[in-house]
Amino acid sequence: MGEEPPTSEELMKARVDFTRVSTVWASDEVILKWSEVRRRFVILEALREALEEAGRAGGQRCSRTAVRVRGGFVLAIRRDTSYPKTKLGKGDLLGMFIDDIGTYLKVLQEEKDAASDD
Repeated sequence: MGEEPPTSEELMKARVDFTRVSTVWASDEVILKWSEVRRRFVILEALREALEEAGRAGGQRCSRTAVRVRGGFVLAIRRDTSYPKTKLGKGDLLGMFIDDIGTYLKVLQEEKDAASDD
């Protein structure tokens, strides 16, 4: 707590380092989830910028999607490194990093329920 956030250069180095190591050592599931995270975050950032330029809302939905994708990635790492039969879900792990994860999970479930009603 109270630490400075990492710089863009530090984040880039961490991403490159993780990619290099995971290419050799990660399971197929982790590699697929990492690839999904990278693709989705590029798309989400572009979408968020376009919505902001147009003066439209949508940033929250982008954030919820980012949380969902990140949760799948963290869960894949857990399965790969130590607990292949974990009974934890995405939200259980993300609750360790995000204080108001319950709010996100509730909204995600509501969106999922609404989509299944269509």
